[in-house]
Amino acid sequence: MKATTLAIATLVLSVGCDLPTSRQQEADRLSLFRADSLFAYETAERGAEGWASHFESDGVMFPPSGRVDGRDAIRERMQGVFTEGAPSLEWTPTEAVVSAGGNLGYTLGRWESRAETAAGGDSVIAAGHYVTIWKRDSTGQWRVAVDIGNRD
Repeated sequence: MKATTLAIATLVLSVGCDLPTSRQQEADRLSLFRADSLFAYETAERGAEGWASHFESDGVMFPPSGRVDGRDAIRERMQGVFTEGAPSLEWTPTEAVVSAGGNLGYTLGRWESRAETAAGGDSVIAAGHYVTIWKRDSTGQWRVAVDIGNRD
């Protein structure tokens, strides 16, 4: 009987310790949501510089064609996307998942590109989904390791 009780207690403790709803994991998940939301906000405010500032120095981006490696190359590639009068790029994270160790995570969401119409309003000209893979840097900040998006 003692062996059975010990086995059940061990099972309960091991399952309980691995539950993804621990306070720390929930705090990490919320901090990742905030990081993605800040990424979107700073991109809207500062364009290519805001975009690139959230990447790791060796981050990778997969635009519709090809691959871009490194923060500096990413900044350069995005300069043309965020020029005055160009369509805007907006996104909203819908899901954030963080590893048990709290140092890796990913966000999923929707993006839209909008352009001003002749009537002064705006119109969605492209939309799709994205996945962003995040890594904590040495200061504990979330940084984009890989960004991938596709069109609907």
